[in-house]
Amino acid sequence: MDRELKQSGNKPWLVVAVCCGMVAAGLGLSLNAAGVFYAPVADDLGMMRGTFSLHMTVFSLVTAFTTLLVPAFMRKFPYKAILIPSLAVAVVSTFLMGRVSTPLAFYILGAIRGFSTCLFAMAPANLIVGSWFNTSAGTATSVVMASSGIAGALGSMAFSSAIASLGWRNAYAVVALAILLLVRPAVPVPFPATTDAEGLLPYGGAREATTTKAGSSSSDVAFSYTNPTFLCIALMGVLMAFVTSIAQHFPGYAESIGLVIGATMTSVAMVGNILMKLGIGVLSDRVGAPKATIAMCALCVAGLVLVLMGGSVPLMLAGSLLFGGSYAVGAVSTSLLPRHFFGNEQFDRAYPPVAMASNVGAAVSMSAIGFVYDATHSYALAFVLCIALGVASIATVVLADKFARK
Repeated sequence: MDRELKQSGNKPWLVVAVCCGMVAAGLGLSLNAAGVFYAPVADDLGMMRGTFSLHMTVFSLVTAFTTLLVPAFMRKFPYKAILIPSLAVAVVSTFLMGRVSTPLAFYILGAIRGFSTCLFAMAPANLIVGSWFNTSAGTATSVVMASSGIAGALGSMAFSSAIASLGWRNAYAVVALAILLLVRPAVPVPFPATTDAEGLLPYGGAREATTTKAGSSSSDVAFSYTNPTFLCIALMGVLMAFVTSIAQHFPGYAESIGLVIGATMTSVAMVGNILMKLGIGVLSDRVGAPKATIAMCALCVAGLVLVLMGGSVPLMLAGSLLFGGSYAVGAVSTSLLPRHFFGNEQFDRAYPPVAMASNVGAAVSMSAIGFVYDATHSYALAFVLCIALGVASIATVVLADKFARK
């Protein structure tokens, strides 16, 4: 059958480009840049900041469980039939965030936004890229995921400015417009979720029963929810979600030790986010997903150690940059590892539950680290805990590879 298919040429990279817009909107703007609204909205409406920010916990939890449904939706419906209505719902619900005033309304809209953006963000983008690429899949995936970091950094600045000049209610209209503009190019581009549906070969040619870079045949590992390799990858996703969440506390930590570089640390961490996401894909294509993941976890742990040492501004900024490895693991490794161990044929079964586990971990950790600080009046224990979780993440990847080779 492969002989009947045509070479896809450069079209896979066009698909990458439109997926970048989808992920930038669904993850970068909708989630990563959401924090700029917490203080102005809560202060204006007389809410506790935790009460308002809970809508993003709802967003993350709904996203987590919707991820499990994405493969079934994409098998049953043409992807454009999913993309267009989900984009419309995401734009309208984001606009309405600026027109409501009660916690319940924010929570309902958070759930709607979590469901709709999930249908054009990480899960569908990973499934689409996996279909359109046979070789260089790691590089393509990392480029798409890096777009969320770029959008989060630029969006945070743009939306902060919009809040200052237009007010937070109108700023949500700006967010809605930005989401529309980023995803809109994907609507007219003729691409199905799989290359076969268009009569094309994936980038790199026909798929073979390949042996992975690490030396284990991905087709030999049968996916199941009780498979120890899968359980290790899912656990890694939860652990790294906790680690990644501590970046939100960089400003508070810097202030607690008498430094005023918190905002700079966050910005440097976003630079690390982008660089590490790009780096892990290239590294994965060269040495395999497990080794690339271990390297990024190690960089993250080293970064946290430097930040925890405190006192030296250059060391703390260097640590913030290295901390970007956590974003690479959370966004890219959770896709590359299931494909590495279970192959493209089982990817649509293995990836969604890993992504769900990671999203649940992120939703819980948003509050957990704050509670640790409230109990100890110090961020030291939280940093030590995250360092330990980073080391444990390395162990889970080593074990996953070991189990896959049995």
